[in-house]
Amino acid sequence: MTRVLTLFAMAMLTACAEFPDVDAVTSDYARNADFPEFISLDAFDSGPIARAPDLSGAADRIARLRSRAANLRGPILTTADRRRINRGISS
Repeated sequence: MTRVLTLFAMAMLTACAEFPDVDAVTSDYARNADFPEFISLDAFDSGPIARAPDLSGAADRIARLRSRAANLRGPILTTADRRRINRGISS
């Protein structure tokens, strides 16, 4: 029963909270502006506009990506690093 009363009291306290005045934030220009025009739904029935993709820099980008991929395929550790790691493991 006390849990219910506690929950009820907490709910009542939240009702006393002050909320910021939203109207004070609205500028005079926005407050005095006309309502926007409504557009008929028929204007949206034309479907998407087809555009050709821009491939002007595609060849350069492909070359850069292939170069990065080739660098990633190489060895990660140098032979000196590999020897040092193997010495640390064996000792």
